Amino acid sequence: MKYYLRSEIAKLTNINIETLRYYEKNNIIPIPDRANNGYRQYSEDTLKRLQFIIQVKECGFTLEEIRTLFPIEKVKEVNEKEAIDVLDKKIADIDDRLFKLERMKGLLLEIKSEIIEPKCAEMQKITGDYFKLQR
Repeated sequence: MKYYLRSEIAKLTNINIETLRYYEKNNIIPIPDRANNGYRQYSEDTLKRLQFIIQVKECGFTLEEIRTLFPIEKVKEVNEKEAIDVLDKKIADIDDRLFKLERMKGLLLEIKSEIIEPKCAEMQKITGDYFKLQR
């Protein structure tokens, strides 16, 4: 099994070293074993867990939700109903954000067209006779 030093795993995941310490202290990731020289050795499983944590945080999960829904202890049972409720809420939140983003996009397109249309009308006034003569 491959192991990583703290600085290596921080670089691979783009996570600050202080954040790694925080995750260890708060049971988000397991406390790593130490090598004979005293350096922490993070496992490949911890690397995968950190990558997963990054992904679910991007989906809007809090660290408390991550700790509850995805415990590091394999023996801890996750309440299935609670997990489904949290996931359904996250999906609804994403749907809501998508709706708001689409509405904002529509407003921006409307503003853009209001800026462009007067310029087109003004250009037509200026060049209208010229183009009529060319035809």
